[in-house]
Amino acid sequence: TIVLKPQYSFSEYFPFQTEVTFTIIVNSELSMALTTHNVDDKDFTYNAALHTYFNVKDIATTQLTGLSGHYKDKLQHFKRFPTPTPYTFSEHTDRIHLSSPEKLTLLLDESLITNIESYGHDSIVVWNPWQTAATMTDMDAFGYKRMLCVETACTEGVLVHAGESHTLTQVVSA
Repeated sequence: TIVLKPQYSFSEYFPFQTEVTFTIIVNSELSMALTTHNVDDKDFTYNAALHTYFNVKDIATTQLTGLSGHYKDKLQHFKRFPTPTPYTFSEHTDRIHLSSPEKLTLLLDESLITNIESYGHDSIVVWNPWQTAATMTDMDAFGYKRMLCVETACTEGVLVHAGESHTLTQVVSA
């Protein structure tokens, strides 16, 4: 178990007193929990995401199952589209899925499956930079072929009352 706790989280952009803890547990599965405790005397709303990057064998043969409903496409001015079935990847993808399934499955090939469980979220963000990876300083130009980001997220704003906490959790297993 690893616990990360910043010394402060107050800033001009988030003027509330909070205690934020990120807990990571590694055993037969990987569990990540981001807990935001409101220690202020007033309520606040916040957004958060667990940016989980999955190593995939080939993005062209990768599928994601478990999402339904609509998503907002960040690359098309947040226009809404129905979730694709099957969910495959052939272009730059940056989508906010407006659903909160507890379980997703990442099919990496015929024999390799990754399960993603999510709790405390209101959405799932799916991202792959495709060929724009060539313009990124922290990614190999062809790195997009071997990665997919599936984020357990709160994008619609979570209200945390004074003295209360909210926890965003993602559990990954084979």
